[in-house]
Amino acid sequence: MGFFDFLKPGRIARRQLSSLDERKVTDEWVQIESLVKLAKPSSLKEAVSRGDKLMDFALSKIVDGQTMGERLKNASDRFSRPVYDRVWQAHKVRNSLVHEIDYDPPHFITTEAVENFKEGFRDLGIRL
Repeated sequence: MGFFDFLKPGRIARRQLSSLDERKVTDEWVQIESLVKLAKPSSLKEAVSRGDKLMDFALSKIVDGQTMGERLKNASDRFSRPVYDRVWQAHKVRNSLVHEIDYDPPHFITTEAVENFKEGFRDLGIRL
């Protein structure tokens, strides 16, 4: 890291989630897993959406950025490369659910997206 790298967005400090914020994540994750267990298309879509919001919440506490995409880019060094790519893929699934009127992903896509978010939380050091 060069002398001025600390001035780059997302690089100011190596912030961590507070214990209160980590508890919020783990409590919400229980609700997300309940939605997955229902295995209905609507509950799986909601689980993806809530997983994405929860990841955005966690990232907003540890890196800078105005959007989830910016925060995810700024947090690239917080994840292993394969997990980082999978979290991006899960975020894309969420975006398709929200922005594409006819997007109706199969069961395995939504459950995989939720699992990808879970792996991302683990890489952030959160035990789910």
